Amino acid sequence: MDALAAYAGLFIVAFLAATLLPAQSEAVLLGLLTLDHYPALILLTVASIGNVLGSCVNYGVGRVL
Repeated sequence: MDALAAYAGLFIVAFLAATLLPAQSEAVLLGLLTLDHYPALILLTVASIGNVLGSCVNYGVGRVL
């Protein structure tokens, strides 16, 4: 798997998991960690950024509604 695709996929799943949509970002993160092809710190950073931005979307939707 291409590294950029793995990071983008993790970001998208983490973003969706932080919104109202059900997603399993933890499972994707664990799967990528077990592959041992990608640095754990980068995976955690990408997942964290996706979760924070997804939470910001929830906040924005809440403020509008």
